[in-house]
Amino acid sequence: MSEMKQHCCPECGGDFWPSDIEGGRNSCSPCQQKKRTAYYVSDTYLNTVFSTAWGKELFKRLSVFLEEHEIRIATRASPEEALKCWR
Repeated sequence: MSEMKQHCCPECGGDFWPSDIEGGRNSCSPCQQKKRTAYYVSDTYLNTVFSTAWGKELFKRLSVFLEEHEIRIATRASPEEALKCWR
């Protein structure tokens, strides 16, 4: 049997999740999520998705709100799970 090597993320030094290793990813899931979030609030993405200035501004403000409350943009939760955040 071969020993399993400990894999660390080159960006943050954190451990890879098993799915990161299986998927052959170059960075850990939290680092990937940070990159995705940065893209979602970039002008490139916002100009592609939103046609109005108020829509872009609303999404930016929502992103700031979610970050302040440590909620990932990609988080999908049932209404019951979402209510737990507010209690």
